[in-house]
Amino acid sequence: MDSFSPLAARKMDRAAASRQKSCNACVRGKRKCDKKTPQCTRCAAKGLDCVYQRLPPGANFHDDDICIAESLNDVSDFDMGFDINNLGGTATHSSASNTSPDSLDRVTTSTIDLDSPLDFSLIDHLMANDTSVGSELWSLGDYGNSNSNNKLGIPSIPSMPTTQVVIRDLAIFESIEPCMSDFSPLDVYDPRSRVGYTVNVITNLYRDFAKTRRLPFIHPRLYGSNLPKTLMVAFSAASAYSACTPENKGWVVKLIADLAKDIHREGERASTPAEKLARVQAMVVLDSIRMFDGDVMMRATSEREMPQFMAWMFALREVEEELKIGDEPAATMLKGSPPQSWEAWLLAESTRRTIVIAFAFVCMTSILKSNEPPCEIMAPKFQFTASKYLWEADSSMAFFRAWQTKPQYPVRDLDFKGIWMHAQPEDVDEFTKLMLTAQMGPDAIDHFMVGHVC
Repeated sequence: MDSFSPLAARKMDRAAASRQKSCNACVRGKRKCDKKTPQCTRCAAKGLDCVYQRLPPGANFHDDDICIAESLNDVSDFDMGFDINNLGGTATHSSASNTSPDSLDRVTTSTIDLDSPLDFSLIDHLMANDTSVGSELWSLGDYGNSNSNNKLGIPSIPSMPTTQVVIRDLAIFESIEPCMSDFSPLDVYDPRSRVGYTVNVITNLYRDFAKTRRLPFIHPRLYGSNLPKTLMVAFSAASAYSACTPENKGWVVKLIADLAKDIHREGERASTPAEKLARVQAMVVLDSIRMFDGDVMMRATSEREMPQFMAWMFALREVEEELKIGDEPAATMLKGSPPQSWEAWLLAESTRRTIVIAFAFVCMTSILKSNEPPCEIMAPKFQFTASKYLWEADSSMAFFRAWQTKPQYPVRDLDFKGIWMHAQPEDVDEFTKLMLTAQMGPDAIDHFMVGHVC
């Protein structure tokens, strides 16, 4: 449609008003009007003000105005002017029949012209019969007010309590001696002892890794499609050893010896944090086979390569220091700011957990040989985040939602006091259970998993 000048638009409005025969309410609702007086049938049924618009006495048009009006195609049927004062008013017989010039003047001056052809019949009905219903239709009430009910039904993110509830007695925790240096050789074969439980877990690392490609310190989504070769070699060794039988053990031992050389060769080329992490993880898996198999040759090889293994561990410790920026566990039970990405947190947390398990492995093997653990392995400040929800998240969305809605417990220097007092059994993952059991023993963990309330 061609655009009109303001003058032409005003002329069109006057022409439409002069030719209007239907009442204003029917024109607004674009409904057929039977033009009865003093009220048409539709206005009488709906309780609307029935006003027939006429020009005030003495009003006339110029000839060019009439020409424009005659060229329009029933413009009056689409006149969207309405009396805003009558929208919420109560229709009465006297007001409907009031067609004096003064009354018509008031109607004309209070008319609003809308450009878009909207249908106001529903609004007319609501406003005329029940003003409260009409106002409620457009009112958002207290939406946006935190004290009001959520009309849209959008679930809010639960906030973490500012104070932690103590659910366990500290007496049991404080009565446990954390050092395992004083133990009986028989404890190694008792899975209900701390040493026996830890040895059993370490000797079966390869089995779980071969079946699921995951461990409490190796997340299956850590490397994605960029799997380092050292970890793939360790997976091959674990898979071969899982299928070991008396008939094929010679071949399996030879294969593991060759794969160990591959790990050392590829590990020396590591340059990225992920590659330095993978070579330490690969050595933990490999030495869990060689150190505890019982084969003299494999154990001797593992002990001979221990200095190289420890050098990689301290190099990974330097990587951990570099990754601390923005990803270090909070110093208190209160949550810190979320990490930049799920992948960055996975790399940092896997590094922290691998350092803990690698140093624990070296310490355990020294204790089993009745040797004092190397002093240098006790120097680092061990830390990790205890949270089943964060570690087992399988997507970025699940991770960040767990960060906002689920509890997490930072562990520093292997101090599990906060976890013992506040964590529920379902809050902790397998790595936390492993370290907590090595620290306190299976009996204390049984008490922990019951979730005993003080």
